[in-house]
Amino acid sequence: MDLTQGVFLDRDGYIPDKPGGKDVYWVTLWFDPEEARLTDVALAHLMTYRIRNRQTTINTEPKHQRYSHCLSLCIEAYMWDEDMVYEIAERLMDWYFANISAQNIIFNRSLIFRRRSLG
Repeated sequence: MDLTQGVFLDRDGYIPDKPGGKDVYWVTLWFDPEEARLTDVALAHLMTYRIRNRQTTINTEPKHQRYSHCLSLCIEAYMWDEDMVYEIAERLMDWYFANISAQNIIFNRSLIFRRRSLG
């Protein structure tokens, strides 16, 4: 598997993951197998709901490169503050939702919903 793949694709191909580092956090959403059948818009709506209700984990590295049935959003925050990380994640997900709804980007389902985890 090409670990440079991102979880989203645009008309030009993969949108690569941002590099990790200082002040970078990853908000990870985990999916049930049956959620793989949702449309991209429905999946984005589910993600927005889970972020707003804090049904996620916050990590220092993306989990989608290693584990199946998850997606990690890169959040850049200048200092650790859980509320700030979630606020940024909500705004970022609003942007993704609008672009998914407009069909400007889609989910990389072969990465998110692959059958096997690498870890």
